[in-house]
Amino acid sequence: MKNTKQPKQSMTEKILWAIFNLGELVGGILYVPHTWNQVIYPDYEKIRRMVGQQISRKQFADFLSRFKNIGYLKTKTIEGHKAILLTPKGLKKIQKINLKYFNLKKRKDKKWQMIIFDVPESDRKMRDKFRTTLKALGYQQLQKSVWVSPYDVFRQTEKVIKLNKLASCVKYFLVEKVD
Repeated sequence: MKNTKQPKQSMTEKILWAIFNLGELVGGILYVPHTWNQVIYPDYEKIRRMVGQQISRKQFADFLSRFKNIGYLKTKTIEGHKAILLTPKGLKKIQKINLKYFNLKKRKDKKWQMIIFDVPESDRKMRDKFRTTLKALGYQQLQKSVWVSPYDVFRQTEKVIKLNKLASCVKYFLVEKVD
């Protein structure tokens, strides 16, 4: 029997997830006019509402500074405005948060997603990490580098492949049935 109880999210996870979701709507860029604690678009209040009223403006500014120091976020001047951008490290953290709290749902069309990949031996760590991610997305190993999933995880799989720059090594298929 599957455990349906979700683990509790940390404040770091809640804030990063809120930043990602709001940032996605505006191309991954959050504008900041002067300082970290003056987030205007999407504004601090929207993010605060997404994580609950448990965080003060100062705490929020502290989280943003910590995320910048850790390497999850960076600032950049775009068209004369300061902007917050998610870094590749920040996107990987978002990916882990997504996998941790993602509820797998079977495809309505009863088809299976199949992934065939050939990641070179020189990228062994990436290949192992990719396999681990596939398992987290509900894929099962059919053969050495052939994985199948009855779950509707195409978007998540595509994000993982793009984030890890594996597009040249991976082929996707949608199959009717798997014996």
